[in-house]
Amino acid sequence: MKFFLKLFPLFIFIISCTESEKNIEQYSIETLMSNNRSSGGYFSKDADKLIYSSDKSGIFNIYEVDLSTNEETQLTDSKEESFFVRGYSPNTGEVIYSADKGGNENSHIYLIREGIV
Repeated sequence: MKFFLKLFPLFIFIISCTESEKNIEQYSIETLMSNNRSSGGYFSKDADKLIYSSDKSGIFNIYEVDLSTNEETQLTDSKEESFFVRGYSPNTGEVIYSADKGGNENSHIYLIREGIV
């Protein structure tokens, strides 16, 4: 039995070495860089709208989707600071988001009132 236990790892090693090389799909740098990230995903109080943050413009901005028409609206158009959505205000339905200044990672909470950022 001890002899078998000593040979078993060697047997597994030999089997693993004989596997054929698998084809790994190659991607271009353009394909990798065209991916975007999204975060958030908060529903409005009446569940008619969904709000989220995405970096599809090159930097994180806030987008809102009207779920009845699937129409997407970009609420912020920042070129320097990333805006991360935190949700809707439960009482007023206004958008709550956070951002820092110049990448200092000292985030502040902001409110979008009547479409004014």
